[in-house]
Amino acid sequence: MEGKAYTIKCYNAATGLWETLETTVNAATHTVSAKVSHFSCFALFTESAAVTTATKAPVSATVVPTAAAATIPAASGDAEGSLPWMTILVVCIVVGVVAGGAYYLKKQ
Repeated sequence: MEGKAYTIKCYNAATGLWETLETTVNAATHTVSAKVSHFSCFALFTESAAVTTATKAPVSATVVPTAAAATIPAASGDAEGSLPWMTILVVCIVVGVVAGGAYYLKKQ
């Protein structure tokens, strides 16, 4: 894990961009984690860690303004055209339990 910078990003379909999430790297357990509040497409990104070297003369920095980061909406409701993932998950679990029970009863 040394020499690499790890970040977890979420894909925003509306903007077509990957948005960086607050990422925690635990080198002892070799894990990378981030807290999320919604279903989406997530990915782990890596970059070479910046190598810093000492300089003798002070270096001045120019501040470049950047656009505000896009916010990720909370999972308060379904956006138009999105699937109700929690409902689909519950239905799949119920169907699996019913099918398993039917299979078990048929075996006896």
